[in-house]
Amino acid sequence: MSFLTVGVITTEYSKITDPAELKQYILDRVSQGSGSTMFGGTNIPAAEYADGTTAAGAIGTAITNRSANPSIPNKRAVIDKMALGVEYLDGLATLAIPIANLPANATTREEAATNITVIGFTPEKLTASSHGIPATATFTAIYVGNGIIELEITNGADFEPAAINVVAVALPPVTIPATPPPVVTLSNGQIQVTSKVSVPIITKTVTGKGRGLKLSSMDSNPSWLIYIYSMNGNKLISLISVGVTVNLYTPPTV
Repeated sequence: MSFLTVGVITTEYSKITDPAELKQYILDRVSQGSGSTMFGGTNIPAAEYADGTTAAGAIGTAITNRSANPSIPNKRAVIDKMALGVEYLDGLATLAIPIANLPANATTREEAATNITVIGFTPEKLTASSHGIPATATFTAIYVGNGIIELEITNGADFEPAAINVVAVALPPVTIPATPPPVVTLSNGQIQVTSKVSVPIITKTVTGKGRGLKLSSMDSNPSWLIYIYSMNGNKLISLISVGVTVNLYTPPTV
């Protein structure tokens, strides 16, 4: 499988508080699953769906008994049967997820998510960047005055890493012969800057959604080389971006 497994949002049914609603939800999953080619037949045995019908019937019986005699034991029986119904749905989801994600049934996460809806479950959010290694960032950077450099992420809407790290390295002053620019590398989440001369380095980390960010007090140096790398946790780290040069002003030629 060349994509991350798409799962099921189990809270869609585990948080149902109306027993009649949960009963119908189970019956609907049984009907849609057993009636489909993907989740019916031998893929998920008929006995599994029969267990679902039984679980829904038990909730219905408990509701009837409570209505006839709203005693504490009968009220408790409804809660107990609902818990068993949720347990059944958890098991059905566990069976349905690998089928929906099989390479024979899906070549993309979008297709896998669609497959999950065939049986009526709600698929997880498809933002792959929130789970896997983020894509390499692309961005623009311009100086807007007052020491502020504005950055704008230009990746698509699915670019939503948990953290975005900015590394700004000052470019050495113009010399004759020319001083080579610093070399910035990223290895195992660690930035290394190699430079022939001492240069200031500024870093900034932002979390949450958003396409733009600002670096302030950047007028301490006339030119900067800016990089971005992103993270989804400590081990899911993107490649470092291409460096973007920002010239605050052009020093006079001596």
